[in-house]
Amino acid sequence: MISSASNEVPGSQATLSQTEYPATFRTEGFWLAIFLLLGIVLVAAGLAGVKYTIHFTPPLTRFQEFQIGGSCFGFAIMGALLVASALKSRLVINADSIEDRGVFWTRRFTRSQIAGKKTYTRDMGAYVKTTVIYPISQDRRPMKIEMIFKPTAAFDAWMASIPDVDESRVISTKANWKGRV
Repeated sequence: MISSASNEVPGSQATLSQTEYPATFRTEGFWLAIFLLLGIVLVAAGLAGVKYTIHFTPPLTRFQEFQIGGSCFGFAIMGALLVASALKSRLVINADSIEDRGVFWTRRFTRSQIAGKKTYTRDMGAYVKTTVIYPISQDRRPMKIEMIFKPTAAFDAWMASIPDVDESRVISTKANWKGRV
């Protein structure tokens, strides 16, 4: 926890200023453009596929129309969810907690619930720095933060105050969550 007198996090060199929090981070720049473009293309293609299936295809059975139209409608829904996710999702960091807010969920860890973090780089066409925050409890799923936003000094200081975890914790967490939803 943060000491209210000095704002220092025990076990770290980082000093956190209460005035920098809460800090909110949203998808921006290149990734926002990609998600919006891909989402709009999926919506347009899905709706065009539904219209084509209904109006312009050779005679199909009702079941075939349902299969093709339903698949196309599914693509439209995926596109709409991608656009909504790009516009609504955000990461909120408070001095004593971190929240990952999505379209349908909010996940929150307080500092006292965090065991540590592991940072690595993933190749998603462009290299994306990813930080995984591991909870103390093995019953909670780790929180994955992909850096598709511009980090600030407040973000860097907050992450620097979280200790790194060893590889054995990463392996045990993966084994614990394997096969779970």
